[in-house]
Amino acid sequence: MNRIRGVIFDMDGLMFDTERMFTDAWPGVCAQFGLEYQPQLAASLRGSNGAKSVEIIHRFYPEADGAAMIAACYNQVQGRLLQGVPKKKGLDELLAYLKGRGLPMAIGSSTKSPLVKRNLNMAGVAGYFSQIAAGEMVTRCKPSPELFLLAAKLLDLPPQNCLVLEDSFNGVRAGRAAGCITVMVPDLSAPTQEILALCDGCCEDLKQVIGWIEQRERTQTR
Repeated sequence: MNRIRGVIFDMDGLMFDTERMFTDAWPGVCAQFGLEYQPQLAASLRGSNGAKSVEIIHRFYPEADGAAMIAACYNQVQGRLLQGVPKKKGLDELLAYLKGRGLPMAIGSSTKSPLVKRNLNMAGVAGYFSQIAAGEMVTRCKPSPELFLLAAKLLDLPPQNCLVLEDSFNGVRAGRAAGCITVMVPDLSAPTQEILALCDGCCEDLKQVIGWIEQRERTQTR
């Protein structure tokens, strides 16, 4: 069993309660473009960005200006985030625990780096992270493993020694494809049997990840 020597965090929906903001924004964005909102749109977009997001929008609305819709959604959500970035339960406790253990931490997010840095700074947690692997740094985002492979490289660690924490299906798929130890902390979508089979663990919140790590290490020492 590979030891955890570093931790890679997704951001939206994992560290911060922002995926709910995107989900809430999409009906209004669709109306703005004269389209009827289809409920599966927001769920399908989770964990993606750029050209992949445009491709997903075109599956639902073939004639729509996908790039303009994404920009409108991001502008709406970023406006709300200027009022404060809502942290997910257990984030502060987990970050303090990992820092105390001397485990280096990185961000592996499909979001572009300026927004990642802004959110980390506004939430007061930027100092915990030594590296950021962001959406514009790779050619393919999740479920491709590129983002997590880059994050592991930036941490100067083999992927198999990196713990990936994810809330989305695409993120779990990416973590597994990268060869990382992958734990899901579900946000808006409960894991399916397919997704659970790809996970090394599943925790209700970030604080539970502490217990999962400690239990895993006790098993290793037996």
